[in-house]
Amino acid sequence: MKSILIVTSFLLYVLNITAFGQLDKIKSYEELDRVARKYFETGKVDSAIIVVEYARKKFPDHDEDATSKLNFLCGRTSISKSMENWEYGLKKDTSWGYKA
Repeated sequence: MKSILIVTSFLLYVLNITAFGQLDKIKSYEELDRVARKYFETGKVDSAIIVVEYARKKFPDHDEDATSKLNFLCGRTSISKSMENWEYGLKKDTSWGYKA
């Protein structure tokens, strides 16, 4: 029984890595957003963060939306990562048209 659990855990780990390897095949920000939502809704917040970070880099024209979503997600897992994201957003502040 213990060996079945180990093999199952390993296979789930490999499938998760493979899924992240497929992100580069997604061609729109909206599709990546849906993937991140599915991860979030199933309680995989760290996975959702990885997808949104990837989306922010791949689709820079959606930078503001991705940064906002990262603030939401990071606030649930890591204070230091959340602060890094807030700093990033503050540096981008003027390019998004906001005035401090």
